[in-house]
Amino acid sequence: MTMRPLDALVLTSLAHGAEVALLVGGISAIVLVLKSILDFTRTGPEMAEEVLAHYRLYLAYSLGRLVLFAFLITAALAFVGILGYVIGLVLADAPYDAGAAVVLGIIAVFLLVARQFARTLLLSPGVIAASSLYSMTHFYPLWHLLTPGRLRALDRASVALAALWLVAGATMLARADAWVGLGALASIAAVYVVMVRWATRKPDPEAAPVRRRAHSSPNIVLIGSDTLRADRLFGAGYRRELTPNLARLAKRGTQFTDCYVPCARTAPSLITMLTGTWPHRHGVRDTFVTPEQTRLHVPTLPQILNQAGYRSGIVGDWAASDAEKFNFGFDHRDLPPDQWNIKFLLRQGPNCSPRTPSARRSCPKSIISAASL
Repeated sequence: MTMRPLDALVLTSLAHGAEVALLVGGISAIVLVLKSILDFTRTGPEMAEEVLAHYRLYLAYSLGRLVLFAFLITAALAFVGILGYVIGLVLADAPYDAGAAVVLGIIAVFLLVARQFARTLLLSPGVIAASSLYSMTHFYPLWHLLTPGRLRALDRASVALAALWLVAGATMLARADAWVGLGALASIAAVYVVMVRWATRKPDPEAAPVRRRAHSSPNIVLIGSDTLRADRLFGAGYRRELTPNLARLAKRGTQFTDCYVPCARTAPSLITMLTGTWPHRHGVRDTFVTPEQTRLHVPTLPQILNQAGYRSGIVGDWAASDAEKFNFGFDHRDLPPDQWNIKFLLRQGPNCSPRTPSARRSCPKSIISAASL
């Protein structure tokens, strides 16, 4: 097959563009690591030095893996901009410029990351809040603008514009009989389509039909919210109504105002709530427990309900992962793995923490954490 001038332009530009994308990915990964080191601190429940020493090699492995994936993901995002730039060169019959490729690669990374950030901010803001200590108030203006419909409209418009741009470039190449260049662009575009489809392949679950039996016992629903401030809820005198649905629910029931946390940790409090026993009775006083401590020796609410003919289930996000490792006796569990597993915490990567010297000195020695967004 004869190589046309546009074939040479496309192949050469893609080759140089791949180098630019790798450069952008490498710089991004280095910046992420440097920021993490600069914002380094340790926080959380104090842990023995021998425990930290035991996991130092795993920490290096986890950090290296995070750097690798940050590099690969950023490079892939940057190459989207490069691909659009190459199509622009075909349409304008212009020569390749490395500076323009770098700029467009960075713009592509920024836009694609911003889109995913907006989706996370709308649908799961707790992920952002749990992954950094940047004040969430900075994101309120953006959050107020976001809706599922607007995100879908943005995605459809972006896909339509990208498709039109690709079709325009493919048409120009076809007219010039530049089939090699056309095949290269089409193949790369197909790879990205497959990647996006694979990443978004999981559909939203459909609600199961509810069948109420005659003369059945009443349903019992327990809703828990981790790190929810009581003084921001309904009836607490706060200036804004933040929980209208909970307020409507509370009007139909009883509000208890004298409630006490038995231990300022998630796991002990959860066990106390589901067993009615104090931490010194059920034996769990901390988040990090031994395998023996996960086997509770006191009756639990799910076990008691099961004896009364109930079927029990628990569904939760990372904040409810403690319920996964204890033998509460739920018939159905839809929970993430133990989020307080030390290796899992290290694999999650850097986390934003206090930045002032005084704040750093006040942090107890514990799991190593660093700062990044």
